[in-house]
Amino acid sequence: MDRTLYILIASCLFGCSNAKNEVIASDALSTSNAQVTALFAEGERNPQSNLSSTASKGLAQKSKLYSYQFNERQFTADTARLVKGTVVYDTQISMFGKLRGSFVLVSKSDLATLSSGFRIERIAENTYRLTPIDSSFLLLDILEKLQKLGQVELEVDYTPRDKNFEM
Repeated sequence: MDRTLYILIASCLFGCSNAKNEVIASDALSTSNAQVTALFAEGERNPQSNLSSTASKGLAQKSKLYSYQFNERQFTADTARLVKGTVVYDTQISMFGKLRGSFVLVSKSDLATLSSGFRIERIAENTYRLTPIDSSFLLLDILEKLQKLGQVELEVDYTPRDKNFEM
C-alpha cells in the first residue's frame, strides 16, 4: 500500500514537472518572434548575438517584420524597402546579412543594353556582377527584371561585423 501511494505521488510530481516544462517551452516559442525583431535593431552592430542575451537586455520590442523570398531562400527584414545596406535575416541558416546592392547574373545574353544603368564586371565565363549606378533603386524590382536575362542572385554579405565597422 505504501509503495503504491509512493509511486502515485512520484508519477504526479513528474507529470506536473513535464507539464510545466511544456508551458515554459511554449512561452519561449511565442516570444521568439519578438526577440528576432529585437535582433534587427542590434543586427548590424552585433550580428552574432544570441536570443538569450538580447532578451536579457530587454530589447524585445514589437515591430513589424517583412518576409521576402529571393536567392531560393526565405529572409526577413524590418523594412518594406530592400535597398543597398539593408540588414536581412536568413531564416534557413539563422544568420544576419547585409544587402550589397549588387547582383550576380549568369547569362549568355548581350548585356550592352544594361551598361547605362549598371556597372558590369565579368567574374567568370557568362557570369557577371551587376551593380546599379543609382543605389536608391529597390533591389527586388531590379532582381525581377534581371531574371528575364538568366539566372540571377542578389548578393548578401554574411561577414560578421565589428561594432565600429562601416561598409
